Amino acid sequence: MKSINFRHVLPNQEFEFAEEITGDEVFRIKVKLNKEDDETADPASYVHHEWMESTPDHYKLKIRNITGSSVYVAVEEDAPNGHKA
Repeated sequence: MKSINFRHVLPNQEFEFAEEITGDEVFRIKVKLNKEDDETADPASYVHHEWMESTPDHYKLKIRNITGSSVYVAVEEDAPNGHKA
């Protein structure tokens, strides 16, 4: 399994996930409240995400911290059948 890097995101900060994503790729957003903590059970309580079409069937993912505290965010690719890539 490849390791994922968590990015430190300040309150209300927005960033764009660097990779272009095709329509058939599956990704999972992960959030930690502290670098050493386990992942939260409900990432949607901490970040908002939005898919932006860059070209037909290619997308960019914008993620925004919707809390008043810093969080750590990672995006992990998942295989379409639910098994980790």
